[in-house]
Amino acid sequence: MKKYMKYTLGALALIALTACGGSEGGSKFTEVTFTTEVLSRAVAPTVLSDFKAGDRMNIYKTDKAQISLDMTTMHQASYNGSNWTGVPAITMQGGETAYFFAAYPYQTMAENPLEIPVKVGDQVDVLYSGGGVAVSESNPSGRFSMRHAMAILAFNIQSYIGGKLQSIEFDSEQFPLEGTMRITSGRITTTVEGPYTHTCNASLTPQGWTTDHPSVLIIPYTVGSAGLPLHFTIDGKSFDIDLPKTTFSMAKKYIYTLIYTDAGLTLKSDKPETIDLNAEANAPTQEIYNHLKVIVKGGTLNVPVVTGASPYGFVFWGDESQEEYAAELVHSYPGTGPYTLMMDLWNAETVTMTGIKGVTEIDLSKF
Repeated sequence: MKKYMKYTLGALALIALTACGGSEGGSKFTEVTFTTEVLSRAVAPTVLSDFKAGDRMNIYKTDKAQISLDMTTMHQASYNGSNWTGVPAITMQGGETAYFFAAYPYQTMAENPLEIPVKVGDQVDVLYSGGGVAVSESNPSGRFSMRHAMAILAFNIQSYIGGKLQSIEFDSEQFPLEGTMRITSGRITTTVEGPYTHTCNASLTPQGWTTDHPSVLIIPYTVGSAGLPLHFTIDGKSFDIDLPKTTFSMAKKYIYTLIYTDAGLTLKSDKPETIDLNAEANAPTQEIYNHLKVIVKGGTLNVPVVTGASPYGFVFWGDESQEEYAAELVHSYPGTGPYTLMMDLWNAETVTMTGIKGVTEIDLSKF
């Protein structure tokens, strides 16, 4: 469901009196107050769903609705568990009107709000405010609508042989590692590319996960025609998966489903489930899994035919070749074997074999 979080930056109006020969004259300074709204689903462990005491963010003050670098000052705000407070206090002078922008988390080196550093290695959800919020001495309260700038690449691994996921390696020289973000739009321009390894410690089950998927915050970008090669390490064994050409957009979570069986690790579909971080998501429908194993001497073999409610799956012929299941598949083996044919299937209810010459064993124990 949607979560709205509101916090106040400062709460006091300060009157600063300038002493001059004991007079009571002087300038009036008012501390600025803000609320922040984060509209978000907590769809990954690294996605911000609430602030905690000690969190800090950057506040930028300028004199125009658009960023004017020569007139912009950077400030720090700290959250104490209930309020955001400027450190030191952010104030306005009598009659002054200014525009404010915000970015989370706080970075001392982020003096330019049009080039805020972003590093994938930090694995921190980066938020930006977008357009400027007008605040005046007569109306010293503004409201930031904080938005997600990064994308999430997640994996739902359904394992029928157990195991523990230890790492995911992005093996591409074009994978964005670092960039700079414009606070007005959240657009991140990539500055450094290269391979990246994300460590994990996730136990695998047949059901996979519904929320806390192994996931990586990434800089939004387009994967080219060469694809994105990934290496998954499970129980010390490495498995290669290539994601096809695609575009990862900001504030989106992309969930690829993988299947782990005795035959190895397989990408279930080239098309990921896509979730908007600011919208509701329906729980995925549970499907019935079946596994079939056949020992064959060689020659030519018709694939076992399955029936059911929209069955689908993968055929591993046992000679290092594999195909997506189709009822009309016929395979010719390069030698006399024996070969172990394995099939990972979903929504299959019955199985029929024709042309079984050369078949020495059929294992239906997991069907």
